[in-house]
Amino acid sequence: MTARLQGIETGWSWPAAGYCRRMAAYLRAMFPIALHGPLALLLFANLAWLLRRHLPGQPGSVRAAVVALFSMIALDLLIRMMDEIKDKDLDARYHPTRPLPAGVVTESDLRWSQLLVAGAFLAAATTSPATVLGAVGLLAYSVALSRHLLMRPLLERSPLLTLLTHSPLVPLVLLYVAALLLAAGGFSLADLPRAALTLSLTVTWLSLVTVEIARKTRVPRREDGYPTYSAIWGLKPAIMAALAAATAALLLAVVLARLASPSLLVLAPCIGGYLWLAAECVRGLATPAPARWRLKSAAHAFAALTLMAFPLGGWLSP
Repeated sequence: MTARLQGIETGWSWPAAGYCRRMAAYLRAMFPIALHGPLALLLFANLAWLLRRHLPGQPGSVRAAVVALFSMIALDLLIRMMDEIKDKDLDARYHPTRPLPAGVVTESDLRWSQLLVAGAFLAAATTSPATVLGAVGLLAYSVALSRHLLMRPLLERSPLLTLLTHSPLVPLVLLYVAALLLAAGGFSLADLPRAALTLSLTVTWLSLVTVEIARKTRVPRREDGYPTYSAIWGLKPAIMAALAAATAALLLAVVLARLASPSLLVLAPCIGGYLWLAAECVRGLATPAPARWRLKSAAHAFAALTLMAFPLGGWLSP
């Protein structure tokens, strides 16, 4: 039996006719591959650089690379669809034109699509028993997040706790993808130096945390009641939190460069992105004008440049 919420079909009823058309419209609106594909490529390039740097004898595998990229995109999509259902009440109130509240796609469509994507994700994990176990663990964690870790009231009162409980999924996914790539060459995570691996994952995590905070930081005139970091913490603390995450990422990137790169020049893109972000933070703290608010764009640029710094440096200075 299904229920209805504000005219939106919910539950596990079989998808009605037009399922593929509705899901295609949903993907165009909420999961454009032109945005998510490059992010997966950047994350993959970082891992490939790390593996090549410390395991130069590892044979390359096109199949392993395809499986790794597919796994990142599939899990990203799965989490996006889970968030769609988890946040349906918020979206109905603050983003009524999104596909689910607008009725372009049904909750049943998204639930069945989650099953299909999860099945494909698990099928791609059959490289080794360890990767299968890792895939199951990631799916379990994702499902737990979609249920607010069974502590929704607490998470809704604390955006910091939400950030700390949800963002670790990023390094866990990267660990899993690294395990996939290593298993294809007969290696395991134990063959990588722990210091370099930990630093690389932490730099990536902090870069994406910077983006997460910045994209939910708005000037007062653009606040609309949606629970942003700036609305809950205040504008200045939110800006400072984004800058602190970026600063920590840059400092750890310096340590990683000294440990695993022949030259600190590989950090030039990262430093350039950081300077832009810092300038936007200073501007936001001084005169937060909506017409000149580019904190989100600067954070995206910083993260992208940080992610590409080491692979680019490795290519230029093999």
